[in-house]
Amino acid sequence: MTRRLATLLAPLAVAAIAVLASGCGASLDPVAQAATRTSDVSTLRFSMDLAAQLPNLTTPVHVTARGAIDAVSERVGMTMDLSRVAAAAGAPAGLGRLTMVLDGGVMYMNAPALAGSLPGGKTWLRVDLARAAQALGADLSAFTSGQTDPRTTLAQLREAGNVVEIGPATVRGTPATRYSVLLDMRAGIERLHGALREAAERALDRLEAAGHRYVPATAWVDGEGYLRRFRATIPDYLGAGTSFSLTMDLFDFGAGVQIAVPAAIDVVDVTDRLPG
Repeated sequence: MTRRLATLLAPLAVAAIAVLASGCGASLDPVAQAATRTSDVSTLRFSMDLAAQLPNLTTPVHVTARGAIDAVSERVGMTMDLSRVAAAAGAPAGLGRLTMVLDGGVMYMNAPALAGSLPGGKTWLRVDLARAAQALGADLSAFTSGQTDPRTTLAQLREAGNVVEIGPATVRGTPATRYSVLLDMRAGIERLHGALREAAERALDRLEAAGHRYVPATAWVDGEGYLRRFRATIPDYLGAGTSFSLTMDLFDFGAGVQIAVPAAIDVVDVTDRLPG
């Protein structure tokens, strides 16, 4: 069941990176400026909703996540709710919660479903990303190019173009201006490497064959020039009648955040086990 769940999640991660890493111009438009300003803040909080309309399902499958970023300590904390994906894959409901902490080049993960399988009462997995990338023959950026830190992908939106102002809007109670953007889904793929690049290439080949290389997206920018929300939907992502959508909210810019690294006594390092 875990393998089926991983198979279902893989295209979500690839599509999220592809959408957020895309750009289609080089002019300094409001969205590009907002991406620059937002990526330069020291702390922020974020929420994400990833939805996939899959074959043989009447309603989309959602993955939601909430987290915080502390650029000073180089830490990201995030909790993902995978319960709907687990249910769609026929996995136990307890598999649906995942907490992750990225501390520089080290990633920690905790999930209730793993508790019984970890040795010595440990509750957290630890992965050294540099060592893992080397062991798997991948570039380190394949592990960090947007899956864990939304600011990594915000930097790519500095190249966004073809921006059209739609009008005023409100995001989480904050006044903002809404813009439409046309994304070139192949732009930014050179930033991916190894198996992630190959998976993205296959997905993009399918999209281009279906006539969806260019995807409309929407961005919300507040009065202070911060990117407050980003949304895009990719039709036919897994074939005719399917779709993938991503909505990301960014807020609490500069607010105090506390992202704790798990105590060593609770951690088991699994870096050397990954190739197997």
